[in-house]
Amino acid sequence: MIHFKFEAFGKPAVSRGFGHPGMPKINDLKAAFERIEKDFYKIEKEQFHTEGARGGMKWQPLTARTIAIKDYLMRTRQAVSLRPLIRTGRMWASLTQEGSISGKIRRIGPLEMELGTSVFYAIKHHEGQEGLSKREVIALTAADQKRWTNILQAEINKRIRAAGTGTPAGSEFD
Repeated sequence: MIHFKFEAFGKPAVSRGFGHPGMPKINDLKAAFERIEKDFYKIEKEQFHTEGARGGMKWQPLTARTIAIKDYLMRTRQAVSLRPLIRTGRMWASLTQEGSISGKIRRIGPLEMELGTSVFYAIKHHEGQEGLSKREVIALTAADQKRWTNILQAEINKRIRAAGTGTPAGSEFD
């Protein structure tokens, strides 16, 4: 049995099990994880571009005070955007860009994948801590979850066919 779990800031977002008795051992899902990684960055770009609407919860507009502060910071070149959650661009880049980016978490192994950000204030915005408005930085839709499940299932079935044994694996959570 193979288990896939995705968490956003320590809270489960997707949990799927694949397999059946007699299924051959699968020891490398890296190709599927890399496809999911590309999809994750696409999702995150859309989440920021739509100011949360993509994930189902549009972010609250900035207050007049925050806009004034960001405007000043932009004029003094201490900020790069007036948009919500983008001041220096560090958190945005760590969640939307491929490559080596400050604050990016990217670990992809044969049977494990971890993507995200180590930017400390991301969770504060995501959960609305310390007086900040809640703005979900990472939000997967049901369609995203299904797509990721299908990516993994296709890779597992490809491996089973290549081994020439067993029958294709279904998701026990479909």
